[in-house]
Amino acid sequence: MTRKIIFTLLAVVLLTLTACTNDEEHLKQRANELCAYIPDHELLERSRDYMTSDFYAVLDTMFHLPYNEDVLHEWEFWFVATDGTPVARCASEIVSIEQTDDSHSIARVLVHPEDADYEADEHRLYMECVNGEWLIVDYDEHKADAGRYIAIWRTQTWK
Repeated sequence: MTRKIIFTLLAVVLLTLTACTNDEEHLKQRANELCAYIPDHELLERSRDYMTSDFYAVLDTMFHLPYNEDVLHEWEFWFVATDGTPVARCASEIVSIEQTDDSHSIARVLVHPEDADYEADEHRLYMECVNGEWLIVDYDEHKADAGRYIAIWRTQTWK
């Protein structure tokens, strides 16, 4: 009986330790997958599963702010246009990935627009391992910008 308990505990510990596969190729593949869920002018419900709950909450708030014609929603342009729809307007390429600790990594993403008149842009996709899955925790450090925008918007008087 004691052997069975020890074996079970060891199995649980091993599964916990290997829950987030951290090899570079796996992280690049996951970053590529996550890029398909960076919203463009709308927040898709299925995106929730690809973002940390905190990041999703910030984006959800921003994407559902009431429209006011006097305010330019600059935040609409903070995210690349690979929103998981069948016809993506850009192609993402993971240039490199850096794992900063056991549960955080940063992917350098090159975004190629369909329009040949524009050059590719480089972005940073911040990932965090949550419950064994790599999720988006930030994008180009705009989570803080988004939070500030929401705070300013909430202090305004809208008519």
